[in-house]
Amino acid sequence: MRHRNHLIPVLTAAAFAASAAAGGAASLLSGSVADVPARSDVRDLGRALPTLPVSIAVTLNYRHAAELDRLVQLQSNPSSPLYQRYLSDAQFEAYFAPAQADYEHTATALQRAGFRITQRFSNRTVVDATAPASVAERYFSTEIHRVVQAGVGLRYANARPAQLPPELRGIVVAVAGLNDLAVVQPLYRFPNAAQRAAQQQRARTPLPQGGTPIGAPLYGPDGGYGPLATAQGYDLPVQHGYNGAGRSAGVIIWADYRASDITGYERYFGITRTGKTSKVAVDGGGSFNGNINDPANASIEAELDVETIEGNSPGANVVVYEFPSPTDQHIEDAYNAAVSANTVDVLNSSFGGCESGDPSFAKATNHIATQGAAKGITFAASSGDAGSNQCNGAKGVSSPAGDPEFMSIGGTSLRVTSKGVWSSETVWNSNGGAGGGGVSTVFALPPYQQGIGGVIASGRNQPDIALSSDPSYGTSLYFNGAWDGPVGGTSWASPVFTAYLAQVAQLRGRRAGFVNPSLYGTLTSTKYSYYHDIIVGNNFGYRAKAGYDQASGIGSIKSGNGLAPKLP
Repeated sequence: MRHRNHLIPVLTAAAFAASAAAGGAASLLSGSVADVPARSDVRDLGRALPTLPVSIAVTLNYRHAAELDRLVQLQSNPSSPLYQRYLSDAQFEAYFAPAQADYEHTATALQRAGFRITQRFSNRTVVDATAPASVAERYFSTEIHRVVQAGVGLRYANARPAQLPPELRGIVVAVAGLNDLAVVQPLYRFPNAAQRAAQQQRARTPLPQGGTPIGAPLYGPDGGYGPLATAQGYDLPVQHGYNGAGRSAGVIIWADYRASDITGYERYFGITRTGKTSKVAVDGGGSFNGNINDPANASIEAELDVETIEGNSPGANVVVYEFPSPTDQHIEDAYNAAVSANTVDVLNSSFGGCESGDPSFAKATNHIATQGAAKGITFAASSGDAGSNQCNGAKGVSSPAGDPEFMSIGGTSLRVTSKGVWSSETVWNSNGGAGGGGVSTVFALPPYQQGIGGVIASGRNQPDIALSSDPSYGTSLYFNGAWDGPVGGTSWASPVFTAYLAQVAQLRGRRAGFVNPSLYGTLTSTKYSYYHDIIVGNNFGYRAKAGYDQASGIGSIKSGNGLAPKLP
């Protein structure tokens, strides 16, 4: 990153004109500073007490925002002089971060209105504050109501769209926390009893001992796949000497995990762990829930993520950003904490919620992800486990995977041989779930999907790719001192891809960065040399077919090791 302050002056009209083909960054089709959450799982109980505490995260607009959008495109364009030239924190803060004066003005304005500032960030992008509901209502011209969210309990939510006061207009782009609904859920699934028994029977079949970097056993004691199935099945770089050493992967989750569980998993599968694992507490951190029967237990997700990433990339450092609950405020704070720290090369999000249910949440997430992309951080997210119907059974896509700055990871049913070699793959659709996919109603079609056969032009299409997710052929899980797999869902696929990008970063000697354009560019230039075209199956609303489709995206990875040099 040396001698790179000259990058900023390069952002001239001439530089942009020379690469106009790259297109602008994602544009929003809709959204406001804080929409009314459009959710069918919420029952309104009426106006909240004026003393109810309301905690918010206020996200500020960037300086030179249009140039930042274009920079992200140029950094992933091989013909651009800015290709792969990611910004340091100092460079971003010097030219793009909100001005210090605007950051102080925002904090002061909130304090004058009756808010107490609870957190500031070094990148000057987000400021957290808290106040009684009466103060929040008055300042943002809204009403706060008490509501009951199905499966969650008593919460609060704004009953009409929030408006910025005149003193913050042009400075603030989003306000999170005017509701404390659970806006996302973990995306893991267990098979039914018969399927679990069948997979556990496979675990008792004698298997040859592998001689590869990730070797046998292929199955865990619970019948789930071990890391060999994905490492060998997708021919990942770890099988060729690249285990993620020297690189870092991050996990965003509202829970804690048990280190002893991770150790137990790795010991059984013979994983030699050389990377370091650490936790970062955001907004007070997360807590551990040992109940395997809780269908929304984020600790299960946390351990699935960490075991998958470390099992596939044992040399990579893993940083887990933990927060108390899946509200929009906590999630935005976690993303901003990771982007502000800028220590991870790739950031995993194994969760999702109905995108159209809260467009302002999608807008704020995209805002922070754009900063991360400019710094070279890749964002990966599960595309959802309800197929084309991600909105409480209604048609819709999952957020944040629908964000054009994120790599959306869909789901397949992967079969491998006794040596872990790829055998067949179809779209995952079983156990009442299916890989998420469809077309965004919030984000416009991004440049990297334009001209791709099978893409629907009305909005951002997802998934981008699809990987093993079927609980019937799921992964082992060592949780709370016991083997409790197999488990599947796109929240298994996403950390597999995250682990892969850590290996790519080691192989290339740099971050992969905003990888989406390269993934589609490789499809255009090499067709299916490095991908499996998934042509069998459906996710309820969309059928797999030759080429891109909204059930499996481009397809799955055929040769991750061969693909790696083609990525940024």
